[in-house]
Amino acid sequence: MNSSTAKVFHAGLWILLGAAIGTAVGRAAFQPRIPIETDTNVVRPTVASAIELGSEGDLYARLAPAATPTIDAVRGLFAEAKTSRVPLRIQQELQRMLRELARNADNAPELLRLIVHDNTILSDATVSVFFEEWDASDHSSALSAIEKLPTWALRQAALAGLTKSWAKSDPGAAIDYFKSLPRSRPREIGLWRVTLAIAKDDPQRALDLARELRIGWIEDAVYDSVAGSLDYDAAVDWIRKIDSPTLRRDLHSRALTRLADKDIDRGIEEILKLKDANMRADNLRTKLGQLALSDGKMAAKYLATLPPEAIPDGVLFRAGSNMALRKYEDAMAAGTTLPEDRRSEFFAGVLATIRPGDSLSPGEFATRIDTSVTPGQRRNDLYENTARAWHQKDPQATASWLAELPASDERDHAIHAFATVLSETDPEGALHWANGISSSGLRESAIDEVNSKTAEKVGLDNGAH
Repeated sequence: MNSSTAKVFHAGLWILLGAAIGTAVGRAAFQPRIPIETDTNVVRPTVASAIELGSEGDLYARLAPAATPTIDAVRGLFAEAKTSRVPLRIQQELQRMLRELARNADNAPELLRLIVHDNTILSDATVSVFFEEWDASDHSSALSAIEKLPTWALRQAALAGLTKSWAKSDPGAAIDYFKSLPRSRPREIGLWRVTLAIAKDDPQRALDLARELRIGWIEDAVYDSVAGSLDYDAAVDWIRKIDSPTLRRDLHSRALTRLADKDIDRGIEEILKLKDANMRADNLRTKLGQLALSDGKMAAKYLATLPPEAIPDGVLFRAGSNMALRKYEDAMAAGTTLPEDRRSEFFAGVLATIRPGDSLSPGEFATRIDTSVTPGQRRNDLYENTARAWHQKDPQATASWLAELPASDERDHAIHAFATVLSETDPEGALHWANGISSSGLRESAIDEVNSKTAEKVGLDNGAH
């Protein structure tokens, strides 16, 4: 791998790592990186600065040290980084050494000179860690240095680290500093970081500050951060203080998700207690759908034991689909454990995931439908999907299957789908099939769709000439 290819590859790696850390921080933490100044229309000059700044995902601090941290050792790593094929190891060592060396403020100026001279080598996280430690040992020098950095990426990474340290040591001064900046996104990002740091020790003070700032998304972030740090009961009490019904509902749902992830029985129990029927249905639908992907047996247990009035519309279908995506045989087995009145909807979801295969004919698949799904819209939909999907694989075999079907709603729906797809290649044949539908309503609908598609195709063909 040549040097430029390696840089692009490792930049991509940092982006993926940054995305994983950003997801853990949550919705409020997903904010673009902004420089101190208000002009953000600057081309980013570094390929290694894409990880979330100042996050708690210190990727390297846990790794064993490889050498005694010295300024000369840092110089050697910078030199090696220009030719090395293992920059991940170098980032690890640089972050560890810069963290330790910056704790002595006397080392900072020379380390800063190295960083500025080769500013495309370090990741944002490494620059951020350096300034976090430098701020802790000499705040005024670190802040002054940020304002003199030559690139947008460096200023951005440095400010994130400095703010993380400053918010712990003197949050009042940090707030005053960011308040003094011109109204801009950089100002809001700084205020957000400091406010969330305050919220860890004094949630009410952070909330009062957020309201004073009159920046709505920061107030939402405080509520979200505090609720995420509390157990379920305390989180619900905290959420009740929120004025916005939409935000209350959103944060309550997140609290339920966290609870269910730790204790599924308690989570389902609390969801069932919700007075808001729509919120209860949404949370059950989401949780049982997720559970069907991760633990089919547990999902089937709840689907079998929940009272009928507690099961939201569509949840059985979705659970069947999700289980089948994981393993079809397990999903079919799980369906047999459900009460009779819940199997049809569940099996419809399972069968909806089947696509044409060499070992399964349309007729064989239809037999599975007939034995698993009761007559009705779900079965009609499955017949439609079968005809549409198998037409793509083998139109002649599909036509033979349709011709042998006895008159029924399922047959009418299957022919409707088949005729509509066939009209794109054989308008005359499609019209013949459409006229063979027993239901007058479906027949007229199919004829209209076939004629419409035929007219559209003729228009396109004429336009081509």
